[in-house]
Amino acid sequence: MFKKLKNFIYIGLIILVVVFLLFYFFKGNNLEEVSIDQISNVSEVEADINSFETYESRMGFSFKYPSQFFVMEDFEAGIPERLFVLIKKELDEDSAGIIISTAKNIDNQTPLEWLEGPYSGANLSGGSSGTLDLDGQEAVYINDGTWIVANTPDNKYRLSFATLPAKNDDLFLGMETILSSFKFVR
Repeated sequence: MFKKLKNFIYIGLIILVVVFLLFYFFKGNNLEEVSIDQISNVSEVEADINSFETYESRMGFSFKYPSQFFVMEDFEAGIPERLFVLIKKELDEDSAGIIISTAKNIDNQTPLEWLEGPYSGANLSGGSSGTLDLDGQEAVYINDGTWIVANTPDNKYRLSFATLPAKNDDLFLGMETILSSFKFVR
């Protein structure tokens, strides 16, 4: 009995040390370079590339997305383009999806400058953050990859990618597919 309790205490201490180390190394705004597939907590999924759909934007970019998603365009006055990449099975008021929006980069800010500024609404104190390459453009992600911001190659527009709800394995797979296939028309 005492030996089992002793083993339980050792396992508990090991878990606490691992949690502490993870928190220590991934807390705050430690921006580090990562690859796109490190953002996702989804296990490796081999997808048939032929089942992916391709979206071509009037703003000069394209991307692929899994067949369980569809793209809904929203062209309101004053917004260059906003896309909703939604999961087909969830078409109710609690729909899960990825929002890709564009905005003019009036102040010629980097993605990080914009996120740190007063208009983003970003909370940079929680979750992991870092940078990644989006077809040659540096992108910044926050909140464990649920929000990614990049500029177009000419810096005229800012692109924002966000998952709603924030934590959803299907959305991480969709986001990973979009980011890894994302291309700017040059």
